[in-house]
Amino acid sequence: MPPRKKASSRSASSTSKKKKPPKAKRASKARPATAVKAAQSKFVTGLVARGEAVRTDGGPLPPGATHEIVQQTPGQLPLVKRRRFSAF
Repeated sequence: MPPRKKASSRSASSTSKKKKPPKAKRASKARPATAVKAAQSKFVTGLVARGEAVRTDGGPLPPGATHEIVQQTPGQLPLVKRRRFSAF
C-alpha cells in the first residue's frame, strides 16, 4: 500500500486550475449622429419654451433662467451655455 498524502486545507474544487473563458468586450454605446442631433434639438427647444434659456445682453440672468443664449442664427437652433443651476 502506498503512503498517504497529507490532507490539504484547500478543497479539491479550489485547487483545480480551470481556465476562465476570455471576457467579451463590451459593445460601444455610441449613438448615431442623427439621434444625438435630435436629442440636442429637443433639449434646446425645451429650454427656450420653458423660459430657461434667455438672451441677457451682458446683464444678469432673470429669475428662473439657467442658460444664456450665446448665438442665434436665423433658421437654426440657438447656441446656449449653462450659467447657473436651478434650485427649486
